[in-house]
Amino acid sequence: MRASPSSSDGPGRAALSRDLADFLIELSIALHKHAMYPEGHPSLAPAAAGVTRRAALLLENRSTLSLGVARRQLVIEGIATDPKHPVLGELAERLHRHHLGAVTFRKGVEPAEVADVLKTPSPTSASSSSARAHPQKGRGPRSSGSASRGRRWPCSPRTTSPWRLSRR
Repeated sequence: MRASPSSSDGPGRAALSRDLADFLIELSIALHKHAMYPEGHPSLAPAAAGVTRRAALLLENRSTLSLGVARRQLVIEGIATDPKHPVLGELAERLHRHHLGAVTFRKGVEPAEVADVLKTPSPTSASSSSARAHPQKGRGPRSSGSASRGRRWPCSPRTTSPWRLSRR
């Protein structure tokens, strides 16, 4: 097996495919841009479109793409990323700080849906209110789209909620 900067350490571990690694890096870049720039900045729409494009490529042969979140690493397609990888480790930390335990992309996700969700874990959203910083307290998971399109899942205060992107 070939070692990769995005594969888990240790012998016998599978390497993350190039497409999956590129998707995660694109997601990290888009989240970073949404944290840096104010709403309406010209860099934000292309960032969301890039994530959507990469997700669409990965979703050609599957109906969903799920991403598990741990403190310093991500799990995608059953493969854990290297916790020492600087970009992917930072992405995991950022999502973990916002109490996101899983991210699921579904076939047909739109750039506007991705853009709405990318706004969620920004520094301004984390500091704006306790409810936003801790979405599991009395609320369902973060979901893109209008309230009528979002679904509520039962959550306990000690568990993280899935973060779902899908076309309904």
